[in-house]
Amino acid sequence: MPEYRGQGFAADLLLKGTRVLQDVGVWRVFCDTDANNIPMISTFKRVGYQQYSESWQRPL
Repeated sequence: MPEYRGQGFAADLLLKGTRVLQDVGVWRVFCDTDANNIPMISTFKRVGYQQYSESWQRPL
């Protein structure tokens, strides 16, 4: 919802989700977002995620 944007909730949720996965033994997490979604890309970077590779897609 627009009124909640920019308040850090995405980072909080991403960190919590990552912690839950770590707690059950997951050792690698891949995340995905649209290449133009700069706020989400910034959130990934802010919480420590690194870009792994460029994506490929095939129209169906």
